[in-house]
Amino acid sequence: MGFIWIGTGDGLNRYDGYEFVVYRHDPTDSTSLTDSDIRGLAEDEFGNLWVGTGAGLNRLNRGEGAFTRFQHDPDDDSSLSDNDVTKMLVDHESVLWVGTKTGGLNRFNNANETFERFQYDAEDLRHSIAEGPIAAIYEDPDNGLWVATRDHDFGALDQFNRQTNTFMHTYGCPNSEHGDCNIVHTGEEHRPVATDINSLLKDSTGAFWMATDTGATKDHEGWLAPYNSFIDEQKSISSNYVVGILEDQLDTLWFATRGGGLNRKGPDKQVEWYIGDDGDRYSVANDASWASVFDHYRHDSEDSYSLSSDFLTVLYEDRFGVIWIGTEDNGVNKFHPASMMFGHYKHEPRNPDSLSHNHISSIAEDGSGNLWLGSFAGTLNQIDRSEGKLRRFWHQPDDPNSLPSASIHALHVDQNGVVWIGTWAGLSRFDPATQQFKNYDIRSIGPSVLEVL
Repeated sequence: MGFIWIGTGDGLNRYDGYEFVVYRHDPTDSTSLTDSDIRGLAEDEFGNLWVGTGAGLNRLNRGEGAFTRFQHDPDDDSSLSDNDVTKMLVDHESVLWVGTKTGGLNRFNNANETFERFQYDAEDLRHSIAEGPIAAIYEDPDNGLWVATRDHDFGALDQFNRQTNTFMHTYGCPNSEHGDCNIVHTGEEHRPVATDINSLLKDSTGAFWMATDTGATKDHEGWLAPYNSFIDEQKSISSNYVVGILEDQLDTLWFATRGGGLNRKGPDKQVEWYIGDDGDRYSVANDASWASVFDHYRHDSEDSYSLSSDFLTVLYEDRFGVIWIGTEDNGVNKFHPASMMFGHYKHEPRNPDSLSHNHISSIAEDGSGNLWLGSFAGTLNQIDRSEGKLRRFWHQPDDPNSLPSASIHALHVDQNGVVWIGTWAGLSRFDPATQQFKNYDIRSIGPSVLEVL
């Protein structure tokens, strides 16, 4: 039977479905963790569990329950570049990548148990990794390796070339000395774009889309196309604050915005290029911007079938091709592209069969096609499609078997149909078959859950 591993600020927890075993740093035991503050977890094809901490990297020998430590040695260039581990990834070749706070990226060699370092080089801006702590490491479906860095208010997204061992800066500032320029380096090009990425999507053509607070950006094979809002609303995206991007079953792209409603970009939509003019306040905000002919869906107080709010939070497509749109202030919308109309689920104070709250934070679907909706202040909701009913599951302070909190931030339905709920007060497991919650008190597993594997 497998285990669930949970990293916290006070140790590593192993859960077998019945009880927890906790691993912590012991200053008298060299085979214990280097630190109890867990920063990351990863498992390789050999079954090794790797544990990143603020004081080095650890590999668990599961048979003995002992750890092998890997730490920075200033006299050894093949050691870990920095003890403060931020992110880890095991790629398709079972190679371990370790991101650090000040030492860049490390690639672990399983044969001789050494590390190869990839660090920022001011003399080689074009090919070295961007400056700053490693914020994310991601391998796409085509085995492309992507590394995001973040240095104060500046960030970058780099793609690693395994053949040349070099990086291509596709998004953001390579170092913070650029001030507020927010430059992207793509070959010989330097283009100003935003650095705050709200979400990422790789579409069916292989292009990366980035939702940011200053528009959407498309990156295809190193060519960047920023999509910004400007005066010609019939062509541009309706708002620069893009919170999420979804590609549906028909390869249509949907953009959720904060204040501009919903935008639709079909695969056959015309694309045009616009150049900014500093002397014209109605021109595009950046030096240049792409504009596709977007379809806009906005709230209309005189149309009961329009979007319920222009302030959106989350997008989800179900198995039937229906698009579900969560909002900040007016519930969730159900939209089928064929009908071109929005159905609404909202909170109604005097209706116990309505949503528990209008601020929707997360959406998930179970194996029966039922929709699960989480809210920031109103607990868990289920839309039962077989009966056409909406059910609420409340947090009851006096009932330890109810939800641990009314504030839900994440939902996941596993392969067994179990609904996992992330709340302010810890993790909860709901079994639809028994209608029972099982809560995992954060006090028993550490002050804060930082990583789950």
